Amino acid sequence: VKKIEESELRYRELYENILDILVLIDSDAKILLANHHFYSTIGMKPQSIIGKSLLNIIYTDSLPVVTDGMLPKLFRGEAVKDFQFIIIGQGGKLLDVECNARKIMKEGKELGFQLVIRDITERKKMEKRLLESYRLIDNSRTTAILALAKLAEFRDRDTGNHLERIREYSKILATELAKHPA
Repeated sequence: VKKIEESELRYRELYENILDILVLIDSDAKILLANHHFYSTIGMKPQSIIGKSLLNIIYTDSLPVVTDGMLPKLFRGEAVKDFQFIIIGQGGKLLDVECNARKIMKEGKELGFQLVIRDITERKKMEKRLLESYRLIDNSRTTAILALAKLAEFRDRDTGNHLERIREYSKILATELAKHPA
């Protein structure tokens, strides 16, 4: 009995101290249990959210991802991996999250569905900045090529005219090819 109590205590400490959000829901998506990180993230006390639907904290634009994709898969007994959606955090702040979830069974009885939710808001911001950097580099490259072409035009009229003709031919070819996909 003492070993079981020690094991449960260690599990409880792990559950409460993990940096991810842990939520246990039932087959109606009602919240049964959550760790303190969940409550501090959404800014609600346990008594105001336990028994309420998980969908109450899902951002409207993300509801289809959760209701049509993640939950049906989870409720069929399949493990859910890397589902991304947005939750409404404390003060209405929107948080990008990634969720892994699975059915929890004990002695053949379904206890609920455990969701491990990780805040990926900063990662999403960095990805967006990286994409913007790639676009900027691409625009810079295009600008440099066009500037070199213009420079060639000023040095040699024949080369400049040739480059202009090639550009126009390329534009015509691209337009025609777009009309007739392969």
